[in-house]
Amino acid sequence: MNWTDLLITTFMFLNVAFDKADAALSFKDQCVKWHNEYRSRHQVGPLVWSDNLAQGAQSWADYLAENNLFQHAANSPVGENLYLSSRKPMEPCTSATKAFYDEVKYYDYNNPGFSLRTGHFTQVVWKNTKQIGAAYATRKDGRFVLVIRYSPPGNYRFQFSQNVLPIKEETKTTTPTHTEASATSTAPASPGGGVSGRICCSFANKVLLIVPAIIVVKIGF
Repeated sequence: MNWTDLLITTFMFLNVAFDKADAALSFKDQCVKWHNEYRSRHQVGPLVWSDNLAQGAQSWADYLAENNLFQHAANSPVGENLYLSSRKPMEPCTSATKAFYDEVKYYDYNNPGFSLRTGHFTQVVWKNTKQIGAAYATRKDGRFVLVIRYSPPGNYRFQFSQNVLPIKEETKTTTPTHTEASATSTAPASPGGGVSGRICCSFANKVLLIVPAIIVVKIGF
């Protein structure tokens, strides 16, 4: 076995171990762990779980599931990221949060502001956000929908430079991941291999993510 094969084998082993470790976490712990892992890279404080936010997220997830919808709650005072996949991932909140954070590669710190390509990421690391709550449900068509809510909400105009901070140098490492979000301007996405499709609503602090397939092999960002 050469060094390349050894490195690939080691990476695959670590990735499996990583997934198994996350599978042992509760849904709540997955959400808190990965949001705070990514937030720490950007020099901002951790989020705490809110049962009230989670209850609201569950009510909305149930409504979306019952009506086969994928849209934001109207007139909500909190931030919201939505995630849709063809079936429930093994680690649902881990998968969703990784997909949201993957948008970091598109964010321009020299031109801070809201973008359809980075809205999930900026809400995840928004400095002024302090609480998180999340829930999920399965729609009638079999698709899995996950609702994550944030308080105070992020993605406010003219506040990006103060709330979306650059990555600390010592944390610029690659995180193993099996999901990837790619940007499109329309909601429909063709089924099959790969993760694609994202639509952002008209409210800057509420962002949608559609993931028609949840198994993607990817090494690095």
